[in-house]
Amino acid sequence: MSGCIHARKTNRPSRLVGLNRLLWVVALFPWAAVGGAQAPALKIGVVDMKEITDRSQSIQARMKEIEKSLEPRKAQLDKSFMEVERMKRDLRNRRSVLSDEDVRAEQRHIRRIEGEVEDIQYEINKEFDRFQIDVITPELERIEQTIQRIAHDDDYDLILMNEGVLFYSDRVDITPLVIQELDRKGSSPRLPAFGDKDSSSD
Repeated sequence: MSGCIHARKTNRPSRLVGLNRLLWVVALFPWAAVGGAQAPALKIGVVDMKEITDRSQSIQARMKEIEKSLEPRKAQLDKSFMEVERMKRDLRNRRSVLSDEDVRAEQRHIRRIEGEVEDIQYEINKEFDRFQIDVITPELERIEQTIQRIAHDDDYDLILMNEGVLFYSDRVDITPLVIQELDRKGSSPRLPAFGDKDSSSD
């Protein structure tokens, strides 16, 4: 998502400006004049993306869906990992009473279980990548669309991400409004259960 949202209006042209240019305009605004009249004030808003994702109920619901969908695989991974650690510990304790052939057999068994753990981890990573594309990215796009709509409806000239702003007052913070709009509209369609694949994932 870009660092600023620019709302286009037919009644007064607007343009994106860099932070230095913006500070210059704000500093000189009280004395600025166009054709002998004072220039109209810019309407500026600031949004905090972290607060939006942390406080929006609809977005948090989506994140909980992701976590719930991954729980079975994570539980399987934890169980397999603990089993590998138990087998390694048991082999160390019993090694002195085992024949070389028995030691090698148990080592092969441990390597096989470790391979299964790696396979599970790979599947989890692949599934999370799919969620990144199918769930997280659309939610970020929904946030941007919401900000664009607020900018257009409320006649904003400039909306900035708070990361690039040294200081701003609550008066220009539109984060609560964005959260309210997101939750009013609701979240995107529910994600498929873990392991469900459509034709595009083949």
